[in-house]
Amino acid sequence: MSFEGARARRDDGKPVLGRRVVRPREQVEDTLRASVLNGRLAAGERLPAEAELARQFSVSRPTIRQALSALETQGLIRKVPGARGGWFVRPPLPER
Repeated sequence: MSFEGARARRDDGKPVLGRRVVRPREQVEDTLRASVLNGRLAAGERLPAEAELARQFSVSRPTIRQALSALETQGLIRKVPGARGGWFVRPPLPER
């Protein structure tokens, strides 16, 4: 996975101005949201552990936590505490 943004450059090596910088947290959030909405992650499916997601996305665990928290606020995933817990995809509802 490639993260472009602040370091984007034109062919002549000069920085691209006026481009919106997409932060790593937003990229993780967007990717996971798309996976939930298009069905690649099914309702009730458990997401990989934070450490595994951090490795897959090449970001820190705090970045993963921020993305997961945003998705939880949007009602797309939920956190279940305990030994058998983790982050789970919520069933789709029309208002989500």
